[in-house]
Amino acid sequence: MTKITTTVIVETMPEHICSSHRAAGNWGTYPVNGAIRERLDLDEAEEIVESDEDGYAHIIEGTELTAGEKSDVSDWETVATFVCTFESGTDQPGACDVEVQIGCAGSAWYLRSNDDAGGSDDCDDTAYETEEAAREAAEEYASENDEAEAGENSEKYLARHLEEAAGEPCDDGEYCVYWASACKEDEGVSARYETAEQATAAAEIKNKGLHQHNPGQLLCGFEVRQLTSDDGHMKWVAIEE
Repeated sequence: MTKITTTVIVETMPEHICSSHRAAGNWGTYPVNGAIRERLDLDEAEEIVESDEDGYAHIIEGTELTAGEKSDVSDWETVATFVCTFESGTDQPGACDVEVQIGCAGSAWYLRSNDDAGGSDDCDDTAYETEEAAREAAEEYASENDEAEAGENSEKYLARHLEEAAGEPCDDGEYCVYWASACKEDEGVSARYETAEQATAAAEIKNKGLHQHNPGQLLCGFEVRQLTSDDGHMKWVAIEE
């Protein structure tokens, strides 16, 4: 963790223009005189002022900032996002989009993670001296923890994962995605698969598409069935969830 106590803005004169000011006997005023200002740790700023033989370097009054704690940050800005997966209680993983945010408390900058899935802040309490350093750290954190492919959000990640889990249909598969409807006449097999896991993933894909285009309560849908023998007759029977 970067230790930050108090910072101030210190004004100094670049060495390459000091000679002209010495010759003129006038140091002028900032910023037209070429001086520069930067925020530094108080101890470092005081050392610069004390070591300036010309006596020009000085700390700007009223610029003192003391580092606050992470809990003191009230305004957070999202800098980067990544996809995080979790156990969903089904054969397929759950996924959510996680925001990596930065916020300032006094002279210190902090990171936090934030998501809509109820996850806790997983960023530590490291304090950064500048906003730029915090932004770089946020982007690096997102890159290191991203479980998706480039350009994917959680929705696209889950869609790809389902497609991979479903794989290719099999003409003589033991399991199928079955179109079930209140109108029995149009029921039937949509596609067959070798395993129940494949059929389950394929059925979820089809049901997502169905509900996307037909919102509301439906009396039809895709379900997983298994080909079984009943007194010598083969039929498709819904498997238990």
